[in-house]
Amino acid sequence: MKRILCCLALLCLFVSAAAQSLSSPRSGLAIGDYVPDITVTNILNLPSGTAKISDYRGKLLILDFWATWCSPCISMFPKSDSLNIAFKDKAVILPITYQSKEEVIKLFNKSAHLRDIKMPMATSDTELRKLFPHKEIPHYIWIDEQGKVKAITGHNEVNADNISKMIASSTSALKEKKDIEILPYDRELPLLFNPVQIAPEDLRYESIVLGYKEGFASRIDVLRYPDNTIARITGTNLGLKTLYAYAFSTDEQVIKDNRVIVEVADTSKLVYPDHRTTSAEQLLSWVKVNSYCYELMVPNAISKNFLKMMKEDLARIFNLYTASLEKRDTKVLALVRTSSNDKIKTSGKPQKFNVDHFEFTITNCKLQLLVANLNYSLQLLRIPVIDDTGYIGNVDMSLQANQSDIESIRKELRKYDLDLVYKTKAIDMLVIRDAR
Repeated sequence: MKRILCCLALLCLFVSAAAQSLSSPRSGLAIGDYVPDITVTNILNLPSGTAKISDYRGKLLILDFWATWCSPCISMFPKSDSLNIAFKDKAVILPITYQSKEEVIKLFNKSAHLRDIKMPMATSDTELRKLFPHKEIPHYIWIDEQGKVKAITGHNEVNADNISKMIASSTSALKEKKDIEILPYDRELPLLFNPVQIAPEDLRYESIVLGYKEGFASRIDVLRYPDNTIARITGTNLGLKTLYAYAFSTDEQVIKDNRVIVEVADTSKLVYPDHRTTSAEQLLSWVKVNSYCYELMVPNAISKNFLKMMKEDLARIFNLYTASLEKRDTKVLALVRTSSNDKIKTSGKPQKFNVDHFEFTITNCKLQLLVANLNYSLQLLRIPVIDDTGYIGNVDMSLQANQSDIESIRKELRKYDLDLVYKTKAIDMLVIRDAR
């Protein structure tokens, strides 16, 4: 049995859109401890390139642990830069990352809203992370003018009002950041047998549903047989809408949230609350009540019917609802060709796929990979992206664009005589209804 691991990308880890996981040791300094006078090296935008902790004595020093892959971290930089300017004689926010200066410079050069930010920031850090271990970023350490740790917070606490209060009184009433404790989880073993010693070869068939399990991330893992049929699906702490979407997906058509229609009298158990108007505590409470752990494992002989069996499981277990694919006239973003010139035909080189926030590159791959990526990167538009090109063969493409900016993407697509246009088309939509 070969293992192909697929993850449904979720915007949030449990309830916080700002928390992104980062493994780290667990010992270190706590609130009330004095920080050793270590030398911080590899500081960008600082002539000397180095500084000691004691160089910041007499000021409030806020260490900001971040990474280039953490969107909430990056979104804080314009605010942090403004706070540094406003409190330049009294407080300093110093970003710290384990990543190299080349990675940081690349990020800031590519992003228009970061390009003009020249605040000092430490790269290739190992020492400070040992002093202040953490599992999630952004992670902030507040150090007073005497070098004592006064607070450990998330990004919500970093604002002008709290900085002013800390400078004035040097006392902390800030909410302490607590990392979510992720339990040990062996992804090679079925979920049911992680806590107990039962050999995997003893298992022939399994279908289980659990409620919310404290300590598990929200994710889906897929294990496949050598013939590419599904051997096992394990979903942890997922909403019912996500489970339905995966059961109705295929390799050719992945159902995302923008292709799900909820037509039930009471949507509160299916629709995730608006995080802009709901507190973190309320969001966590909703997740605990309305999330499930689901696992289905079948032998190879019947694995071709895997998704059918998953649908049947959901229909039996959650019999208050029905779900089906229906053609609906829907506003879509359609990927179209703008000429008959074939500028995307593959040269036949080995298959390659690379994507990050500012680049999408495929070699000798199906165009559906681009459509799948656009459905993820443009998900805030809540409009399905479809392939309306009619193109069949494999393609070579490289889009050097902000993957969440539709106009940047369109500009790059025009190089290949492609475009994204709004249309209304009858497409398959997953409709969830109340059962009769």
